[in-house]
Amino acid sequence: MSQAIRTLAFALLAWGLCACAHGRLKGRAADAGVTVEAEGWAAIVSEDPLGTARRALAEAQRKAVERVSGVSLRARTRVDQAVAVEQRIWADAAGRILSYEILGEHEEGSFHKTRIRAVVLKRDNRIGASGSEPLPGDPKMAVALKAGSFSDKNAAEQGLRQALREAGISVVNGKADYTVSGEAEVSVLDSRGLEGFASFRARLAIELREGLEGKVISERSLEASAIDLSGRVAAAKALEKAGRLAGEKLTSDLKGARRELAELIQEE
Repeated sequence: MSQAIRTLAFALLAWGLCACAHGRLKGRAADAGVTVEAEGWAAIVSEDPLGTARRALAEAQRKAVERVSGVSLRARTRVDQAVAVEQRIWADAAGRILSYEILGEHEEGSFHKTRIRAVVLKRDNRIGASGSEPLPGDPKMAVALKAGSFSDKNAAEQGLRQALREAGISVVNGKADYTVSGEAEVSVLDSRGLEGFASFRARLAIELREGLEGKVISERSLEASAIDLSGRVAAAKALEKAGRLAGEKLTSDLKGARRELAELIQEE
């Protein structure tokens, strides 16, 4: 794809995204925000100029939020240039951006860089602060995953635990009301690499049970991918992302099961 076509595509995307951003600001003008500038980078994929620009913009938004919060956000995924990018990429950051303006874009080496000025919603970032309240009855959940011999084999379990905690579920190591068990594996997605990046795919098969060996409430099979300059880091990111996705799905399944149980009790 020619440089001219790529440039036009980036310009059209920037115009569209800026228009959306200003529209969003009108509906949230009363929210307190902080204005900051930040720059995001994304590896250039010549076959996907719009996707490249979106990823650079998402990275810039995440950095803007980090500057306001003073802590690093836990990315749900990194720059997955070689695979389909999910709609919920960088949801943690996007939910905090009240408005933004693209100040400039340019290519440098194999990267596309986007600089923005953003108005970021302030939140309470104290340790333990959370936007999710515990579920009714404060159910306890234990997690135990197997991940083969990979050096960062606990990455999937850590991602799963984190997602559950963020949803307001108490994760414990001992006796629990519910148990999550399963197995994770990770493999090379593209052995050729992309501009020096290594890409890996993680697969996670899990089930949610009542107690330790009780009724199966939910069974899930998920996949996630990630890339990084380091193969080990890319694999760990893919595992963590799969774990976080699993945590979100299981939270939804658990809420549904508890809601059905409550309705049955009311009918009786």
